[in-house]
Amino acid sequence: MKKFLACLLIIAVFGGFLFFTGWTQRKISSDEVGIVVSKIHGIDPEIVQKGKFTFHKAFWIPGNAEIKKFRLQPCFSENTLSGSLPSADFYKGDSIYSFDYSFSFSTEIHVNPEDVFNLYSKNKITGSDDLEKYLQLVSREICQCTASFYLTELSKNPGFIPESLTIIDLYKACKFNEKFPDVEIDALALKTSKIPDYTLYNLAREKTYKMEQ
Repeated sequence: MKKFLACLLIIAVFGGFLFFTGWTQRKISSDEVGIVVSKIHGIDPEIVQKGKFTFHKAFWIPGNAEIKKFRLQPCFSENTLSGSLPSADFYKGDSIYSFDYSFSFSTEIHVNPEDVFNLYSKNKITGSDDLEKYLQLVSREICQCTASFYLTELSKNPGFIPESLTIIDLYKACKFNEKFPDVEIDALALKTSKIPDYTLYNLAREKTYKMEQ
């Protein structure tokens, strides 16, 4: 009887050890998600996150598996994009007119657990620091796309008002879903803008063209 109870105790202790070793949810904090990578099976498709029970047998083999942890937090950034219209200095000549432009944006973006997995699988990120840098880079690219769209619209319609567009309008016009499928854009605001005088710019180009004929 004592041997039987001892065996049950050993089994229970060993079973508990295996359970806690493979229970991956407890290995991350509340603001993180994890991706299990093992030497035998590679990247596990099951994402480790709080509030969802996850268990990975890969941890039963010492040194076989590890959890890549990523902090899930919004990325807030501000970007200013400035420049001049093509050949602006040439067309303005000795005049005091300026064909410079400037757009200042504030953005907020984030990624979902599934997005983190996709980015890691594509070798775009390897850890939380990489994810933060990636989001900062994407934020700037979003602003660049928006500024390019503004300039294109202004070239077609000098009376175009960039501030009149909503984030939904920009989503459709700039095709953010296609260009940035792994991020969610929560906010995109134009804080300040300096718009070049396209009417005068076009007149200067036409005048220069006629003089060269």
